[in-house]
Amino acid sequence: MADVTILHNTACSTSRYALDEAFEIGIAPDVVQYLKKPLNRDELLDLIDKLEDPAADLVRKDGFFKGLELSPDDYTTPEAGG
Repeated sequence: MADVTILHNTACSTSRYALDEAFEIGIAPDVVQYLKKPLNRDELLDLIDKLEDPAADLVRKDGFFKGLELSPDDYTTPEAGG
C-alpha cells in the first residue's frame, strides 16, 4: 500500500496535474478512479475524519448543484447527507 492515495478523475485537469506531480517527485500513489468505483459511506466518513477543513468546503456549488435544487446548508455534516 502506498503512503499517498489520489482520488482521481481522468477528465479533471487538476487531478491529472496532481497525479503527474506525484510521479515527478518519485511518489507512486494508489490511484482510485472514484467515478468508476465510488467510495462507500464508511470510506467517505474515514476520508472526512482525515480532512483539516470541513468536507462541505470540497463540494462544488455550481450550476449543476443549483439545478438539482440542492442547498449548501443541507450538506454541512456527514449526518445531513443521509
